[in-house]
Amino acid sequence: MKPRDREINAKKKQDMGPREIVAWLNNNPNFFQEYFSELEESLSLTSQSGERIADIRDYILKKLRTEIGRKQAREDRLIKAARENNIIQDRILKASLMILKADSYESFLNLITEKLPDIFAVEVATLCFDELPKLFQGHQRIVLCANISQNIDVFSSLSFEIKSCAFLNLGQGKDQCPCFLALGSINPNSFLPNQGTELLNFFADILEVCLSKWVESKSQ
Repeated sequence: MKPRDREINAKKKQDMGPREIVAWLNNNPNFFQEYFSELEESLSLTSQSGERIADIRDYILKKLRTEIGRKQAREDRLIKAARENNIIQDRILKASLMILKADSYESFLNLITEKLPDIFAVEVATLCFDELPKLFQGHQRIVLCANISQNIDVFSSLSFEIKSCAFLNLGQGKDQCPCFLALGSINPNSFLPNQGTELLNFFADILEVCLSKWVESKSQ
């Protein structure tokens, strides 16, 4: 390096103020991680009275703890969601196998009203041969409602107690009369509008196939 270049570089270093240092550190985010051991002694600052004063290590440690806490919280949410999804999947599979094993139309209806609530951990399940509720919009297959404050007529004597519900439209088959399955829970958060509906769609397909079979056999 030429003497003139050394002078220019030296002057640039001397001219670096707080803003330039901050800008340089922003462009070199790993500086302290790479050179922390070399700087550790010089960063151990104490006041004239001997009391410990804040140093940059406190800031780094606080930032690291915050980042670790954020990642841990995210992992906890993912684990919780995975567990809940597994529970729902087990319930859907168990309910589907039960429905497929029905040996008569009456057995099919009884399984829905008597066994399905226990499997889905709800208070009531009812199969309604009627026009779809106003809650359905367009061609929605599944409707989930939470924190219900109004009376839901389809749940009869439990209508005022139901606080969340799921409606499965089963009128998708050819020449089928309007029909839907209603699941009601006293827990206001059992069914949430933002929940995934893939598994409930699968169960609706199972119900629709079985229902078509039993309705057809009964009409013959």
